[in-house]
Formats: sequence, C-alpha cells, structure tokens
Amino acid sequence: MLCCMADPVVSWAEQLEPVLRFLNASVCSADDPLASVAACRFWLADRGHPAPPAGRADHALLLDLRGALRRIVVPADEAAQRLSQVAARCRVTPRFEPGLGGRCVWRLTAPAGTNRYAADLLTIVLRSMADGSWARLRICPGLDCGLVFLDTTRAGLRTWCSMSRCGNRAKQARWRAHQARERC
Repeated sequence: MLCCMADPVVSWAEQLEPVLRFLNASVCSADDPLASVAACRFWLADRGHPAPPAGRADHALLLDLRGALRRIVVPADEAAQRLSQVAARCRVTPRFEPGLGGRCVWRLTAPAGTNRYAADLLTIVLRSMADGSWARLRICPGLDCGLVFLDTTRAGLRTWCSMSRCGNRAKQARWRAHQARERC
C-alpha cells in the first residue's frame, strides 16, 4: 500500500516545487518531456522519482492530472470537477493517524499498483490547498509564456514569472506604446 505523508516541516514554497516542475514541463522546453511513456519515465527518473509510470494508463493519468491542475490554477467552472475526476482515478484516500506530540497527521493511501507520482502530487496539492499556498500559484500572462509560478512576495501581487523576462517585455511594450502616442 502506498503512503504519502504531509510533511509539516517543509515550507510551502519548497512543498510546491515538484508541482511547479510538473506543470511547467511542457512550457519550459520545445518538446513536451511527458509526451510519451518512455519520455515520461526518463523525466521522472531524472528527477529522482522512484516509481515511474508502468504503462499507457499511468501515462494518460499523469497527462490528465497535469491538465486538470493547470486549469485549477485559474479556476473555471468545470476545473474542480475535472480535478475530482482525475483524483478519483488515482484511488487515493486520506487516513488520519496520531503524530508526534499528540498531533494528528494525515496520509494519502492508495492500493498497490497506483501511480505513485500522481498520488505524491495530489498529496502536495491537497496540503497546499488546505494551508492556502495554492492560492499563490499564478499563470504568467506574458506573450508566449504560460509558466505557472509561485508568488512568494509578501503582498501576493506578483504578476510575471520573471521580471527580467516577461515583466521587462511588458514594460518595454508599454513604453513603446506611450512613446508612439506622444509622437502623434
């Protein structure tokens, strides 16, 4: 039986890092590193994940999970329902146990043969939704970007994945438009 435990010591930014890498896998490279079962196995192994997908069904589940998670970053009406459907396919259920110091801890458990990576990602997503850090995920509005990033600013008002990349491009475009209006 698979068991994924929520770690209370890890910061929310560190906790969401694997989810960000997963969501941005297709955005950060010319080719989607999860496009095939073999490529997906290589990508997961390269990131040190112990149990790559076994076949087409696991691979399809990971692609569906990525799509559902990207949709829920900027929620639409059907996004929560889609994520619920994908989570049900993962067959994970919460289990509560006594933890250190008398505190209750929870784990997601799943039967053997369940896609371990998908279950691990769902554990992180559920925990981040519970602690409020999921609300700090954003999709960059930059032209041809679409990266999902974590807003770690105190005020929670970050707009761009990177000021040196997309933010700078937007500021330059705004300045050029302003200059063009002044010349007219």
